[in-house]
Amino acid sequence: MEIRAYNDFMARISAAAIEDYSPILAIEQRCTEDDRNQSLCEPNQTFRSLSIDDGGPFYLVWPLTDLPASYVPGRNSIWVWFVVKVRPI
Repeated sequence: MEIRAYNDFMARISAAAIEDYSPILAIEQRCTEDDRNQSLCEPNQTFRSLSIDDGGPFYLVWPLTDLPASYVPGRNSIWVWFVVKVRPI
């Protein structure tokens, strides 16, 4: 897959990496007490949309704890924020 960000950053993610690690295209995140204190979430709200400050509105997120340690430093390019295009290659 080719994942392109608003600033023209582009990452190519193999089908094997997607199958092995199951990244998600996040559109929201869990509300925190800080979010509630800042009126970003209602008292009974569980999730809120990602803001631009959060890397949204769409953010390619990987399960960091599941990735091998050797995989992470050389693959920072797999984290794509402000995603504007996803296409197969």
